[in-house]
Amino acid sequence: MGNIFGLYIEVDIICMALLAIIIFKSSMGILQGDIRNYFLNSIISLEAYFFTHFLYAFLDFGVIERTYFLEMLINTLYFASIALAGYCVFIYFEKLQNAELVSTRKNRFIIGIPLLVYFLLLLTNVKTGIIFYLDENYLYHRGAGFVIHYIVTYVYMGLASVFALLRALDKENYAYRDKYYSLAFFPVIPAIFGIADLFLTDISFAVFGITMAEIILYSNNVTQMITQDMLTGLNNRARLVKDVQKKINDGAESGKSIYLIMFDIDKFKIINDKYGHLEGDNAIISVANVLKKSCQLLERRPILARYGGDEFVMCIEAHDDNDVNMFMDNIDIIMDKENIIGNKPYDIEISKGVARYSADTMKSIKDFVDRADKELYKNKYDRKRKA
Repeated sequence: MGNIFGLYIEVDIICMALLAIIIFKSSMGILQGDIRNYFLNSIISLEAYFFTHFLYAFLDFGVIERTYFLEMLINTLYFASIALAGYCVFIYFEKLQNAELVSTRKNRFIIGIPLLVYFLLLLTNVKTGIIFYLDENYLYHRGAGFVIHYIVTYVYMGLASVFALLRALDKENYAYRDKYYSLAFFPVIPAIFGIADLFLTDISFAVFGITMAEIILYSNNVTQMITQDMLTGLNNRARLVKDVQKKINDGAESGKSIYLIMFDIDKFKIINDKYGHLEGDNAIISVANVLKKSCQLLERRPILARYGGDEFVMCIEAHDDNDVNMFMDNIDIIMDKENIIGNKPYDIEISKGVARYSADTMKSIKDFVDRADKELYKNKYDRKRKA
C-alpha cells in the first residue's frame, strides 16, 4: 500500500511541477495577449484539478483521516476545477482559431452558462447530493445527476475538438490545416491514458496523459510563435527558408517543377501615408487572406509565408510556366473580389515575380528568392512604365 501511495503521489507531484513550469514560462511572455491569458486559464484550472487529485490520494489511502468536511471540500473542488478546465480549453481553442463564437464577452458568458449552472449545483450539492454524496462512513458515491458532470466537462472539450476538425476539413482553411488537426486530436492522449486508468489503478494515468497533451500544446504554441507571422498568421521568413529547402531536397512530383512566386503590394507607402499604419496592416491582412484562398486552387498544398513588410512568398509545384501564369491570373480575380467586398477607400493591387528552381544556377535558397525578387521588380517597373 505504501509503495503504491508513494508512486501515486510522485506522479501527481511531477505533473504539477511540469504544469507549474509551463505557467511560469507562459506568464514571462513566451505567449502574448489574449491567447496567453486563455492558455494560462486552462493550465491553472488543470493545476487546481491535479492538486485536488493529489489531496484526495491522502484520504483514499488513509494517510489523512476521513472527515465529512474534507471529503465534501476536496470532491467539490475536484469537480469544479475539471469542469472549469473544460470551459477554458474550449475558449482557448476557439481563440486560437479566431472564431467569431468567442469574439465578444457576451458570447463567452452565454457559452459559460452551463458551467455557472453546474457550479450552482455543486454549491447546493451538500444538501441535495445531486452530483455526489457521502454515506455514513464518509465514502463517496455518485448522485442521481452525476451525468451532468460528464456533460458539462466533456461536451466543452469535445466541441473544441469537433470544431477544430471541421475547420481543418474546410477548404477555406487550407493554409491552417495542420494547426487545426493538432487541436482536433488534442483530447486523444488524455482519452487513451484515461482508459488505462480504468484498468491500472496503481498510477494516475489520466493526470499523466493530460500533462503530456499540455506539454505538446505548449510546444506547438512556442513553435508557432517562432515560425509564424503575428499579423497575418502565415509562416515567417525563417519557416519559409526551412520548408522551401525541404521541398527542394524532396523534389517535385514527376513532370512538375518547383516555382517561387514573390508578391508585394503596389503603392503600399501611399496607403500608409494617407490612411495610417493601421490601415496599412489591414491591407497586408487582406492580401494574406487572398493568398490563403488561392491555395485551394492547387492540387498540392503550397508553402506560403510573409517575407517581410508588404512582401509575400509562395512556393508551388507546376507543370510549366503557363500553369503558373494561369494561377496568378486567378489570384488577381480573387483580389478583385476582395476589393469589392472589402469596401475600402482604395483598391489593393499586387505585383508578382516568378522563378523556376534550377539546381545548376541556384546554389542556395537566397539565389532562388533573389531571382523571384528581380522578376517582381522588373514586372513592377514595366507596369509603371506602361501606366
